[in-house]
Amino acid sequence: MQENEERLRRIYNSAYEAIFVIDPTKNIIIESNIKAREMLGYSEKELSGITEKKIHPDEMDLLSEISQKIISGKVIQTDELTCTAKSGQKIPVENDHEIFGIAYS
Repeated sequence: MQENEERLRRIYNSAYEAIFVIDPTKNIIIESNIKAREMLGYSEKELSGITEKKIHPDEMDLLSEISQKIISGKVIQTDELTCTAKSGQKIPVENDHEIFGIAYS
């Protein structure tokens, strides 16, 4: 089991796409891969626990709507959003949304 977890972690961190794991009930980033942190200019520690509002300050109404659809089991297509980097730079992105359960120990 640990070998599978390590393999998935390597895939997650070597992905070309930025990946964020978000708690939709609290609107916070739980974790992110290396590409996400590089894109936004944050360290792993800085980005973990940050609110979505910090990254998407002008799009919270849309993100709230997306979260509600995901939680209710509706399929969400790609959305075009803008991320705000630590530097303040606005970065246009295409977001794909998926819900899955994670157990933390």
